[in-house]
Amino acid sequence: MNKMNVLTLIGISLVFIGGIGGIILAIGQIHSAQNDKNEIISTTKSENKDLKTQIVELKDERIKLSAMLEERDKKIGEQNIKIESLSNKLVDQSNYIQNYISGGNSFPYIEVNGIPNEKGKNTAITFSLVNSFDLPVYDITVEAWDYYQVVQKTLFTTEKEVIKRADFSDSKIFVCEMKLLPPNSIDIHPGSFPLKPYRIWAALHTRNKFVIQKIAMIKYEEEYYAGYQVLEYSTFKVLKEHFYTTSPSIQVQLRKELDSIPNLMTQKIIN
Repeated sequence: MNKMNVLTLIGISLVFIGGIGGIILAIGQIHSAQNDKNEIISTTKSENKDLKTQIVELKDERIKLSAMLEERDKKIGEQNIKIESLSNKLVDQSNYIQNYISGGNSFPYIEVNGIPNEKGKNTAITFSLVNSFDLPVYDITVEAWDYYQVVQKTLFTTEKEVIKRADFSDSKIFVCEMKLLPPNSIDIHPGSFPLKPYRIWAALHTRNKFVIQKIAMIKYEEEYYAGYQVLEYSTFKVLKEHFYTTSPSIQVQLRKELDSIPNLMTQKIIN
């Protein structure tokens, strides 16, 4: 009986000791786990801090790179503008040289000039050839006819209007040939013509252009007034119009005279 009690006490003691050991082991595991957790948290915080630092550095580098790229693009843009400007200047200079050689769109035209007497009153007229452009005009031939005389000498047949070659030649009032008329210059024709009503048809050939000019002069209340139109030969577009008076009513009369002069003289020339 006593032997059994001893064995029971020993068993209970062993169980108690085992329980305490388990508790101690569990406490040790918990403490180890807590240490591991703290270490993980500490490591994570450190890594997060390093990560944030790297992110900030990357942002700074990105900002610097963006600024560098922006500056590069700005310089490239400025260089492109300079290149385009130089290219345009080269094109302009090339066009200017080409136009200077050919005469470009410049053309000569005839101006009517009064010749005054000693009292200052015009008693005759002369003609001058004008280049009002910034480019020279080359290889000029001007032929002008008194259209009143052309009409008077024209013969009417059943087929068409004809005029004898001699009569057509006699109707020509002046001829002018020049190799060069410089920019913004005037060449005065040496001849003079009586002061009277005129209707003049002129052909002006140059290296680069062919224009027609119609000139009208009328007498109004003892005074003479003139006006002219310059037309593109191929289209008859009016390139220039001028009246030597500011009176609207006289301008209307002059324009009627100009309109009565044909754009082309269509008479057939016969021998």
